[in-house]
Amino acid sequence: MSNLLKFARIQQNSDFVSRVAAATLIRARDIAGWELTTGQRSFITYVTGNPLVSVPDMVIAVATNAAVIGNVEIANGEADAVNVPDADIQFAVNENMFTVADKMFPPA
Repeated sequence: MSNLLKFARIQQNSDFVSRVAAATLIRARDIAGWELTTGQRSFITYVTGNPLVSVPDMVIAVATNAAVIGNVEIANGEADAVNVPDADIQFAVNENMFTVADKMFPPA
């Protein structure tokens, strides 16, 4: 199955989006005490103040991770991420946290 098709469809899968949101919240809480830029701090505040609200840019970043998309399956035209380990989603979130934060809240 085409990774492009998987990528296009997985973003509409509510379970996948919720798992990404949960991983984003976990990472935000983990790094809340770190020295961060003003924009990164704003992103952490946004994420922790709106728990489990999806961040579309993070969903896209995670969906394009090779380990994640490699485990997505398409059945009956629907994307399913049940075989994507939580650890792979968390890793992708961790790797993209500051990139997404800087995009949403650009450095001054």
